[in-house]
Amino acid sequence: TAAWKGKDVLLVSGGDDRGLMYALLDVADRIGWAKDAKRPLSEVRDADEAPAVAERALSKYTMHRRCFESYFHDEAYWTRYLDMLARNRFNTLALLFGYENGGYFAPPYPYFFNVEGFDGVGVVGITAAEQKRNLESLNKLIRMTHARGLNFTLGIWDHIYRGGVQGPTADAKKRTKGLVWGVTARNLVPYTKAALTQLLKKVHNLDAIQFRMHGESGLSRKEMAEFWPDIYKIML
Repeated sequence: TAAWKGKDVLLVSGGDDRGLMYALLDVADRIGWAKDAKRPLSEVRDADEAPAVAERALSKYTMHRRCFESYFHDEAYWTRYLDMLARNRFNTLALLFGYENGGYFAPPYPYFFNVEGFDGVGVVGITAAEQKRNLESLNKLIRMTHARGLNFTLGIWDHIYRGGVQGPTADAKKRTKGLVWGVTARNLVPYTKAALTQLLKKVHNLDAIQFRMHGESGLSRKEMAEFWPDIYKIML
């Protein structure tokens, strides 16, 4: 990112589109500092910058359902939020499903779509219209993120909800409105393989997927040996 001001010219450049955006935002900010409207470039200074840290990510969590749903579908909220991240030179937004949220988005797939062959798996009380809206909002968020020069990472941190360290165990043992029901030790691997494959087709232009791999993800140590090799094959 660089800016150079000559007598009759202002040169602004970047190593890529993102770097050029940073340079232009900086120049625009400095124009706002001008005390004399007739000299808008008075506060623009020669600059030649490079980031000290290549990856500058900010993560958002879905810990509180009511709070998350209050802004997940709000385009105006994301416009302000993503503009702020771009101005402050973050280059990745990570949206993490399944952390300290009592089973919400654990796992996330049935909040967005049903999986053929697994009719018994679903979010208790969710409608097809709500699933469709969730999927549309997620894809819109990814497009908005990319439009501001940021990458988008989707975090899948819980693969089956069993309570305990994940949240109230009682909710995991009965059909609980708003939580996933039907993922069991028996169908965990085949369901996740089918659901993840479908997610990669329906959720467009993901830059990365982040998995939580240890016991807080709901997986037992014995299940991990079978679960992860199959997941790796899908990702490859």
